[in-house]
Amino acid sequence: MTTELAETMAAVFEDLVGTPPPEEKGDAAVIGFLKARQRIDKRRQDITDTYKAMKTECAAWALAQTESLDRSQSRIDEAFEPTARAVTIAKIAHGGKKKSFDYCYGVCGFRTHTEYEWPDNETELISWCNANNVNFNTRLTIDKQAIKDHYKATGEIPPGMTITPGEKFYVKPAPLALPSEQPKLLGGG
Repeated sequence: MTTELAETMAAVFEDLVGTPPPEEKGDAAVIGFLKARQRIDKRRQDITDTYKAMKTECAAWALAQTESLDRSQSRIDEAFEPTARAVTIAKIAHGGKKKSFDYCYGVCGFRTHTEYEWPDNETELISWCNANNVNFNTRLTIDKQAIKDHYKATGEIPPGMTITPGEKFYVKPAPLALPSEQPKLLGGG
């Protein structure tokens, strides 16, 4: 490090903290700080990786369990739904206006239901809505990257936004290496 750069850094440090930087322990303190941050980042990554693995395993387990239940329900529905439907229809025929019947484990009955099948391409449907004065919703999203690119190219700030150019201090510890690959500390240690 050049003397001029060291003096500048010392002056900046003194302005920020109010005291000159510790000459002897400065580099060791930064190395210790980065080592601690490195360990925390490694632990954070381990937690994220474990979570993702567990999430994948749980999703696979839940899918297998749900598929098993779906198969069981299909078999039961195939075996017993025709009988339940026939009994309910017979009770409706003898019971007048009532369309459902309570049993000790639930209710069987009929209710009005309309199936809707929506088109994959909604262009025709939107045209129809416009022609027939039927309201429809559209969802607009802002392309934030396009706004950033425009600002970088022109310097123009969109209304309602605040853009503050500047610098931000960051810390990026190196990935945690094996003990044999750890860097040597100052003083040959």
